[in-house]
Amino acid sequence: MILRTFQIGIVAFALIEGHVAVAFAREMARCKPLYPAFCKNVHIACAGRSSVPTSAFTLTLQGEMAFVKFDDGRTALAKYSGSNGARIFRLLRSHEWIRTEADGRFSQRIYQEGGALMAIGQCTTGPVSVRNN
Repeated sequence: MILRTFQIGIVAFALIEGHVAVAFAREMARCKPLYPAFCKNVHIACAGRSSVPTSAFTLTLQGEMAFVKFDDGRTALAKYSGSNGARIFRLLRSHEWIRTEADGRFSQRIYQEGGALMAIGQCTTGPVSVRNN
């Protein structure tokens, strides 16, 4: 369980079950959802809008791990893989995932309200300002 996270420049810190993890970010991305709430389907447009709000997030990559900090205060560690600029981030201790494309688009899947919900949006890379929790 991640108890506290913060970032200073390119150094990310996480207090994880009594241990402090420090990672120097090799890449960061800021991602903003297109819609204010998750949808049941987003393959063409937002179909079946849910009551679950979306949240912008920051991805900080180091090695094969990524740190995800959502603007709503949630944090997560994720393993990622990919090729040709596309990556899939599988959040640890969860079935949720985030997929990013080479052109910056992302899709996110969560499981709430009795089923799968999706969000789409755009990510940008470069310097990112991350607030302390």
